[in-house]
Amino acid sequence: MKSKPFLTFYRENKISPVTQDISDFQNHLQRRESLYRHLGIPKNLFKGKRILEIGPGTGQNALFILKQNPEYYVLLDGNDESIKQSKKTLKDNKSSAQIEFIKTDLLEYKSDQLFDIVLCEGVIPFQENPSKFTKIVSKNVISGGILIITTIDAVSFLGESLRRLIAYKIIDTTNSVEDRLKKLRPIFSEHLETLPAKTRLVDDWIYDNILIPYTGKLFSICDAIECLNDEFNVYNSSPKFMTDWRWYKQIINQESHNNNIFIDQYHCNLLNFLDYREDFFLHDKLSGKKILNQSINLFTYMNVLERTKDPQVMLKCIDSIKTISAFKDVIKPNSIRSFNSVLNFLSKKTKINYNLDLTDFKSFFGRGQQYISFIKH
Repeated sequence: MKSKPFLTFYRENKISPVTQDISDFQNHLQRRESLYRHLGIPKNLFKGKRILEIGPGTGQNALFILKQNPEYYVLLDGNDESIKQSKKTLKDNKSSAQIEFIKTDLLEYKSDQLFDIVLCEGVIPFQENPSKFTKIVSKNVISGGILIITTIDAVSFLGESLRRLIAYKIIDTTNSVEDRLKKLRPIFSEHLETLPAKTRLVDDWIYDNILIPYTGKLFSICDAIECLNDEFNVYNSSPKFMTDWRWYKQIINQESHNNNIFIDQYHCNLLNFLDYREDFFLHDKLSGKKILNQSINLFTYMNVLERTKDPQVMLKCIDSIKTISAFKDVIKPNSIRSFNSVLNFLSKKTKINYNLDLTDFKSFFGRGQQYISFIKH
């Protein structure tokens, strides 16, 4: 049977590694409200709506929307464990909504009904054909409805790409997933502890970012807009970065122009996705595109290395990191030190055990996945 991104790994290991720490439930609700407000969606907009969530994970994000009392809420997932955990999470919710759980792969889902709001969070990047997958997701949105998806580009994912290379130097890939997890846990837990707003469990993060095989492709904000350009207009994003100085009377019949402005500003803000510790002013598009292309090269070489175990490919990875770190005129010193720390580590000839000298790298994370909302024409 052909391997499916996410689903095959999740099913084989009987996991749904997307659990969040919601022990402070009010904090969780405020986080979700802030996210939707960034996306231009006040919480009362969910009231009375028909909503489809594709890939709900453990159902924790649905808790916020259900508190707003939508009319109908469908949770669709192809992973048995996800459906089981979602049902458990939502068992005692007090919403007036009709809730339906559908256990199926999206590519096999067929329905005549359309939805006011469709959410697909943490699912599209790394699919074999993310654009095709996104178009299938978007077909479920009613005219004038809202689509919310997440994207990941090679710049925002650079921290994870580097950690996968570090893991490659440490673990024996012939060992069981549990053994590899056990060896990586004390290392990457220190990295995650540097994040000021961490909600993912350490084991889940390692499963989902380091141990899962990647067979698909990245999917950037730019890719998403170009994929949906014929039917959808960009609404908003989180993090916010678009500024539109047009007067409202000038915007008539210019929906696609709005998409073009978003793409331009994406390329002028790419360095802001590189390192969450740093904020950049708008930079020239050319520098952004060059760093993006080198980051894509690194992601590609990393995948080849994991499949082939070819030591020559590791040298190509190292060369890509050196090329990225050479942009000293636009990348800030803090990030450069992080790259140098990884280069020093990867250049060692043998497999590494513990006592890792990665102090300057531990807190290097990009701005991960981005959320983007669209309105259907």
